[in-house]
Amino acid sequence: MPQQKREAVTVSFHYLTRQREDDEGAIETTPISESEFTRLVDDLGSIGSVDLNDEKIKDQVRLKKIVPVENVESISNRLCFGLYRAAYWGHAYDNTAVGKIPADSISLRPFYFLLYLSKDGRLFGKKNTFNIFCRVHKKSLS
Repeated sequence: MPQQKREAVTVSFHYLTRQREDDEGAIETTPISESEFTRLVDDLGSIGSVDLNDEKIKDQVRLKKIVPVENVESISNRLCFGLYRAAYWGHAYDNTAVGKIPADSISLRPFYFLLYLSKDGRLFGKKNTFNIFCRVHKKSLS
């Protein structure tokens, strides 16, 4: 009898806080407010897809200055879901369905994300989501 395949779905969440160091080295933590979270969700929702026919846009996607974000849905004033597309490029390869893929071609791989604002002002999500959103969308939480 064949052995059953066992799989488990796991996820780890990290949190983001806003901290500043004063002149004496003391760390001051400022909670992220609901209005800032709403602004972040609105900013993410306004991004949408990108025009990959424009070479300037393609360069920004390659360098992760622009990250396509789609289907952002605010579930509550503290929770949102959405999808972002991570860019892969720089390697040529052969694909059985479409043939040769050139190195300058951009492949966009979809990833779903969740962001949650806790009552104490910490923003929870997956680490790779923060890496992208914090680099690209700093203005929402500044």
